[in-house]
Amino acid sequence: MKPVIDCKPRKVVLRRAIDDDAMGDIIDAKKATAFRSLLSSPKKADIHTHSVRLAYEATTMLSGEYRASYYRKATHPIRVDHNVQRVEIGDGVFEPRRGSRLAGVISGPRAKKRVDLDLEEYVVDMQAGSILVDHHGHKVRRFAHKLDPDLLESYPTRILGSADIVREPELSTDAMIARLCEKLAPRPAEGAVRDLSEEATVKKITHVYVPVIEARLVGPKRRVRILRIDGVSKKVLKV
Repeated sequence: MKPVIDCKPRKVVLRRAIDDDAMGDIIDAKKATAFRSLLSSPKKADIHTHSVRLAYEATTMLSGEYRASYYRKATHPIRVDHNVQRVEIGDGVFEPRRGSRLAGVISGPRAKKRVDLDLEEYVVDMQAGSILVDHHGHKVRRFAHKLDPDLLESYPTRILGSADIVREPELSTDAMIARLCEKLAPRPAEGAVRDLSEEATVKKITHVYVPVIEARLVGPKRRVRILRIDGVSKKVLKV
């Protein structure tokens, strides 16, 4: 199944919400934590900020729709009167299910009988969904930021062109679309259906670039740590 691409990929850049003073305060407050271990906890004075740089990391949002139609075999039980000997539908003849003697004693001689109808159903499945993929190609459960217009840069291309580092998606667009289709279109088991017709449509591809401040820290014994700060939420990120 080859998906239909009904959109153009879009790039948006989140506006940095942290200024240099606030950034310096966070680095100073958290730099000792970056070197802390079970055996040692260095002092702030022993840690030097070697450099600070700004990176933009892409998270890709993809959404789409899936539609499939097919025939499948199914069994539908129905209840009939106690004196019904068989049910005829077209060329098909269906006899009531045989019950146990104990069930007959409990329910009584005039209880309803059950007939299993072996039929073929025509099914139409429709489903919509989305996925998030970080710049490493890993799936993300939820995006930490809102995409309100007030929070987006007006000139994303210019911002990315002047950035120190831009981390583009490592996974190709085709590979990300394939992952979206896997989520949208769980294929029926082979032999369980016939005349399968399916179509997947990609409705949106958005690359969202998040500003990340990276401080290179040098501590005791010249050990190096990287302190990463989300430039929008101002939270320290896990390395």
